[in-house]
Amino acid sequence: MTKGYFVISLDYELFWGLSGWTDDLLSSYKDNVIHANEALKQIVELLEKYNLKATIAFVGAMNNNSYEGYAAENGNFIPKYEDGFFAATHSVIPYVQKINAVHLLFAQQMINWMKEQKHIELASHTYAHFYCLEKGQTSDDFDHDLRLITENAKKANLKLDSIIFPRNQVQKEYLKACCNAGFTHYRGTLDSYLYRTDKTRARFTIKGALRFLDTYVNVSGHHDYPINVCKEDFLVNVAGSCFLRPYSKTLSFLEPLKINRIKSSMKHAAKNGLIYHIWWHPHNFGANMKENLCNLEQLCKYCRWSLGGSNSAYSGGDYYVHLRQEYEYQSSFIKDINL
Repeated sequence: MTKGYFVISLDYELFWGLSGWTDDLLSSYKDNVIHANEALKQIVELLEKYNLKATIAFVGAMNNNSYEGYAAENGNFIPKYEDGFFAATHSVIPYVQKINAVHLLFAQQMINWMKEQKHIELASHTYAHFYCLEKGQTSDDFDHDLRLITENAKKANLKLDSIIFPRNQVQKEYLKACCNAGFTHYRGTLDSYLYRTDKTRARFTIKGALRFLDTYVNVSGHHDYPINVCKEDFLVNVAGSCFLRPYSKTLSFLEPLKINRIKSSMKHAAKNGLIYHIWWHPHNFGANMKENLCNLEQLCKYCRWSLGGSNSAYSGGDYYVHLRQEYEYQSSFIKDINL
């Protein structure tokens, strides 16, 4: 029987991930970022409890302990976006300086801690949260960002095999450069109308509404896939299947639908020897942390236990079948998906 793979990835970015936001939006989301490191630590510990692996991609600039260290490393480099607000230098950096929270740009201590966790693969989220599809940026800009990634990783004695592009903006023409820089894998997007990669658009779109609906009911399929489709010319593409949307107090009555939607796809992947890949950001758990961690724990348990037949020895009278034992379902890093 062909093995299926359960892949978890996180985009660790703090305020860098909000480059392009206005001050009002940044202020409204500030508390999520403030609690992102606490959320990340609890996520990592929860995954360890259930012996599950995760690939955590961090913004390279975060691997400094001060603004001065970052400035010396980055120099005067600013990508040539037509809308300069997409550059952190013109958006989030002035904002965090204004509110005296520059420390929320850096996480060297957390990155060093994750280096020691055997169930964590550290990966790249570009050096400065580079947007590969925004107007104005060039291949030279991306090459410069890549150089900063590799220099920063070398300084930290890190070998980065996987890259996750901010906002899932995959520019196919840049993958060869990633390969030349030593990367072997990336997280791409599903080849479907709803999830195909694109530049930043308006906050509310028809496509966005359909994605939102797909979170709770199966509109577009299970989003799992066989391992052979990961093969591409330069890098192995381990596409994201599902964004783990954070808990919503307003829509709390829909949370069971969301979790059951994911569980259904996990079991489909396990039974059919397919890959299922969920992802999110630690700052998504920065608010309603207890509820978000509870949702994640349900999925962790379900990776180990899936409803089966009868004659249970377990509480509640349900009989459970071990997904790993029954279907050879494996937890995997992105870098370990090999053809």
